[in-house]
Amino acid sequence: MDRFALDALVLPYRTIPPERVEEPHDPEATNQLTSHFGAPAVLVPGGYAQGNLPIAIQFFGRQNDDLTVLKIAGGSNTSASIPKMGNFTQNARDSTS
Repeated sequence: MDRFALDALVLPYRTIPPERVEEPHDPEATNQLTSHFGAPAVLVPGGYAQGNLPIAIQFFGRQNDDLTVLKIAGGSNTSASIPKMGNFTQNARDSTS
């Protein structure tokens, strides 16, 4: 991320469409990149896939820069036409004061 002066990366959380609750879950379908690096990440609603199943978008940031990831993810939520979430960046800011 330093090379390209990026604050965060945005990627799909799953690599294939979601399965229904009653179907078996494929653990290889989720994006585990952040788990390997120990970097902060947050998932936000990304709309719906075929069959009206929910999908998520993952924001992945620099190590020890959790607040930036929350701000970027929160900003995407306010500007996109997807289901709305709470104001989690304000809560994070208040807890670090």
